[in-house]
Amino acid sequence: MEQIFFKMLLSLAGVLVLMFFILFIMKRYLAGGTIHRPMSVDVEVLGMRTLHQKRNVYVLRVLDRVIVVGATDATMQTLTEIDDEKSIKKINTLVHTETEHSPVRSWIRWKKSNEETIKMPFIGILSKAMKQAGKTA
Repeated sequence: MEQIFFKMLLSLAGVLVLMFFILFIMKRYLAGGTIHRPMSVDVEVLGMRTLHQKRNVYVLRVLDRVIVVGATDATMQTLTEIDDEKSIKKINTLVHTETEHSPVRSWIRWKKSNEETIKMPFIGILSKAMKQAGKTA
């Protein structure tokens, strides 16, 4: 009985190894002999504006270039490239100003300033508040 179970497990392992080998060969030779990897290009979304439902315009920084792209559900098209230094400086200033006043940055600043209170258990916060209330009363 144990031999039959062992043969069954060995057969299953053999079939799985064969399937992975076939998958590897198909991927290697049917994909043109190259392994496709995602691009690792630095892309930053500087801004986005919705024009109409499912129609957006994006301002992107791709490497050293600033590009304006139009996007719908079906396509993306480059509308223009901004290469005027004055315009690029203005965009950078606007992006920097917006990110400084963003809700996420405000929350991070608040969290850092209240880090001691956040780490305290609720009972500690309550007793600290009660002590402060007793001092002011």
